[in-house]
Amino acid sequence: MPVNIRALIVVAGLSGLVFLWLYQAKVLPVRAQELRRWGVAWLLVTTAGFLVPNYWLFMLVLGVICFAAASKAPDRKLAFYFFLLPAMPMMQQQVPAFGLVNYLFTLNYARLLSFVVLLPLVLSVTMGTKAKRIHSLPTDKYIAAYCLVAFALSFRSTTLTDSFRTLFNLLLDIALPYFAVTRGVVTKEGFVRVFAAIAASGAALAVIGIFESIKGWIVYGPLAANPPGSLISHYMFRAGFMRAATTIVHPILYGYFQMICLGCLLAIKPLIKPKVIQLALAGLFLLAVLCSFSRGPWVGAAVVLLVYAYLARNSLAALAPLLMGAFLVLGVMSMTSVGQQILDYLPFIGSVREDTIGYRQQLLANGLDVFWRSPLFGSSTFMQTNEMEAMRQGEGIIDIVNAYLGEGLTYGFAGLIPFVGLPLSALWQLWKTMKSSKRRDPAWHQIHRALFATIVGMVVVFVTTSTGDRALQYYWCVAGLASASCYAYRRENATAKAEKDTMAQLVPKRV
Repeated sequence: MPVNIRALIVVAGLSGLVFLWLYQAKVLPVRAQELRRWGVAWLLVTTAGFLVPNYWLFMLVLGVICFAAASKAPDRKLAFYFFLLPAMPMMQQQVPAFGLVNYLFTLNYARLLSFVVLLPLVLSVTMGTKAKRIHSLPTDKYIAAYCLVAFALSFRSTTLTDSFRTLFNLLLDIALPYFAVTRGVVTKEGFVRVFAAIAASGAALAVIGIFESIKGWIVYGPLAANPPGSLISHYMFRAGFMRAATTIVHPILYGYFQMICLGCLLAIKPLIKPKVIQLALAGLFLLAVLCSFSRGPWVGAAVVLLVYAYLARNSLAALAPLLMGAFLVLGVMSMTSVGQQILDYLPFIGSVREDTIGYRQQLLANGLDVFWRSPLFGSSTFMQTNEMEAMRQGEGIIDIVNAYLGEGLTYGFAGLIPFVGLPLSALWQLWKTMKSSKRRDPAWHQIHRALFATIVGMVVVFVTTSTGDRALQYYWCVAGLASASCYAYRRENATAKAEKDTMAQLVPKRV
């Protein structure tokens, strides 16, 4: 049997079983019909990816599926986008220019989704009667500043056409998803639907990732030939297990994605019944993070849970049950050979592969030396310095495994400030809003609390990895969801207060 057929059977079988369970058990707080449409679209896209040999034909099939399955309602369309976003690897190909220039731009899986799903969404909320949804958010300025800086600084080291390709990529990868997120969902139910979509896609990839790790087989590997050289994870092993990556290019980013899914699950946790299903899904995401065998996502997932627990009462006492459970799990793991191998990779207490920690420390030291030579706008040639050349690994690459250092070296403070400012602004808005939502609306408080914990986890993980694959889409979009949720809560509160005042005026006063 051809390897692509075997891989398709495994991927479609595992993900289909997950969607069937979510559908039959009514696990997620979305309508069964919508969940069924999501699952069918996922399986169709997966089947096309493995069976359609031509890249452009696959992209055409993907576009038709999206046009047919995506709902017209903005929040439903946005949920559909997030559900399909991790369904396939980031297969990419240059769009030919027929002799005018070398090529027009590079099209990949996520950018086509932005074209066919998010662009109509943005047009629908900016035209006609729906234009009233346009509003300003505190995080808008950081997105605008980052895109402008990245575009302006691209002129220093490349051609005019390459600079406009950079602008095109910034619009599709950052600006369009962010604008769709912050303007496309305006109700509590819409946010719940988006979180459910992310959790559903994460559950499918969690099961596939666990299978990859145990079996030692990259099931999406056959897609590397369509087109040749597509970004597919390489075989990497730790503690006797393969590091799972599924459709994500690297195990660290796979763990990062599963950590975000865990945060989205926490946002809708009270709506999932019974409690055993909540625990099962949380355990599934944590096991998937574990199968990445990456210290950064491990720490990030722990931070998400700890911050989420702390925000329950704003008290350290809320952390006690979680810490006791963690120590119990660590104790049980230490009694088994496999568990002991995993514990040896834990940060702070493990001793295996300490060279990766040493590499990151040396990278930060050398990178800061280079950064302070051009701190305002960075440098396009920082990789050619002696300090960075000293960080070249045996594979012949210089791995900038620190997103903040990478942004600082490339764009200086001009790019680093908006890059860091976006999540900090979102956290500040959430912190202020949570004080009110905790008293007035427990459902909104649950969303704000989970988003706060998730963003803190994302900020932590980015210290240990670069911004590859779809990492930036989730980075900008989750922060955008946080800012939009604060705005939606305030608007809902103001509307309720206005209605209450109106009713009070209509009630006749007693003499």
